[in-house]
Amino acid sequence: MSFNYMNAQTIAFNDVSATLGAADERINVGRVSQPVDVSAIKTVVGVTGGLAANGSNYVALGPEDGGSAGTGTTDIGTAVTSASTAFTDLTPRAVTASTSAGDLDADDYINLHIDETGSVSAVTGIYMFSEYVQGLPGGIA
Repeated sequence: MSFNYMNAQTIAFNDVSATLGAADERINVGRVSQPVDVSAIKTVVGVTGGLAANGSNYVALGPEDGGSAGTGTTDIGTAVTSASTAFTDLTPRAVTASTSAGDLDADDYINLHIDETGSVSAVTGIYMFSEYVQGLPGGIA
């Protein structure tokens, strides 16, 4: 399978004033203009300032299909957590793309899901960067 390079797109989110505290937060990062095969989305997430590993107090970061209203909650990648592996300052961690979630429809949002467990230390920023190709393999929409 190959994708046309001209259809490659990127979206990025970087909140330098991020404060952790909401137990479950979703941020609309970007909107796709055409259908997208979620199994081919490449996403990295991370924090600035670093965050120690802690099995009781940790954060999980991952992309979601926000749907056309931006309120959807379907995971399109496996969230990356600080439960057992620390987030190192400005070192992106790869998200494993979903092979079971449905494709993104035209005009769907990609959301950053920030999910906290316990009491998580403050960070100076949170970021997500995704690369994807518009259109579906074989032109099936």
